[in-house]
Amino acid sequence: MAVAWSTVHAPLDAFPPQMEIGDINALLVLVARLKTEISANKREITQLRESLLSAESDNLGLRQNKRGRVSLKTAALTQADLTIRDKLWDFIADIVWPHNKELTAGDIQYTPDDANSLCGMILKEVGDLPVSNEEHYYMVKIASMANAKMINLRSNAPKKLITVHEWFVDNGIEVASADDVAEGVLQFFDHSTMSDSELYDMTNIDEVYEQLKPVLHFVRYGHALYGKTLVNKWLNENRGRNLLDFLTDSDIEFVVTTVQNFKGRWLWEHTPESERDDTKPRLNFGDEVGKAAFGMMRINETGRTFGSKARTNWHTLRSSTFWPVMRKLWLKYSAEYKFACHFEERSSARLFSTSESEGGGG
Repeated sequence: MAVAWSTVHAPLDAFPPQMEIGDINALLVLVARLKTEISANKREITQLRESLLSAESDNLGLRQNKRGRVSLKTAALTQADLTIRDKLWDFIADIVWPHNKELTAGDIQYTPDDANSLCGMILKEVGDLPVSNEEHYYMVKIASMANAKMINLRSNAPKKLITVHEWFVDNGIEVASADDVAEGVLQFFDHSTMSDSELYDMTNIDEVYEQLKPVLHFVRYGHALYGKTLVNKWLNENRGRNLLDFLTDSDIEFVVTTVQNFKGRWLWEHTPESERDDTKPRLNFGDEVGKAAFGMMRINETGRTFGSKARTNWHTLRSSTFWPVMRKLWLKYSAEYKFACHFEERSSARLFSTSESEGGGG
C-alpha cells in the first residue's frame, strides 16, 4: 500500500487500528506523523507557558527581558508602590550600599520578626505594605526594587571612576595601582619599629607624605562613588572627620576591584584611535562568569579573591597604629589639592584643574 506524504497531516485515526508490520511505507508515514504531532504539542505547550507567565507578570507588575529575567514594570506600579520604592531606594543608597555592594537572595529573605535583619530594617523604613499578603509583596516587588537599585549603583560606578582615571592621565598624576592598594598601604612605609608617640609626633611627615601620595591620589576613586555634593555635606555635618573616615572597607574593595577590572579597557578608550588596537580589551575579571545569580556582581573568582584581599588589608590598616598618621596625611593632601575638605578650607583656587569634575574639583 503506497501512502502519499501529504497524508502526514491527516489525523491519527485516519490509519487503520491494525497495520501490517511489513508495510514499511505506512510505518514510516506513521512515525513522521507522530513526530509532527509531538512537535506541534511542544509548540502549544511553550506558547501556553509564555501566555501564563505573561498574565502572571501583568498581575504582579513585572516584565521579562530577553534573557527571561523578571523586572518591575514601572508603569504598572501604583502610587503606593512608588512611595515605597522611593523610601527603599534611599535606604539602599544610604545604608546598604556603603557596606555591601551585593544583595543576594539570602540577604533579602523574608524575616519580618527579626528587627536586625535586612528585611526587618526595610519594613521599618518603608512602613506598612499596601497588601494583605505582605510576604508575597516583599519577595516579589520589594526584592526586585532593592536589587534594581543595587544594579543601578554598580553599573554607574565605572562611569564615575573613569572620570578620575582620565584626570590622572591628563594631568600626569602618579597614582598607586589597584595591585599596590590591594597588597596593602603599609608596604609603602615600615612603621613597625616606631612607638605610638613617635608615629604621632613624627618629624618626617613630609617625607612620608611624598611616599604615600600615590595612595592618597587613589582614594579619589572612593570619593567618585558618592560625588562631591554628598561627601561635602557629610564632612560639614561631621566636623573633625575626613574622607578616610567616610569611606568604608566595602568601598575600597569595590573601587580596587573595579579599577583592576577595567584598567585595560580604560587605557584603550583613552588612547587615540589611530594608535590603539582594533579590538577592545576584555575585562580582567570577566572570564568564565556565566549567568549572574540574583544580586551578584558579574566577576569571576579571581576578581572576588582580589577584592577580598584589598578589603582585608584596608581593614588591617584602619585597625593599625598607623591609621592616625594616614588621617593626618589626608588632611595635608586635601589642603594641598583643595579636595574633599571642609567648606571653610576650600577656596576658589583649584590646583591642576578648574573643573567641577570628580577628578579636579573638591
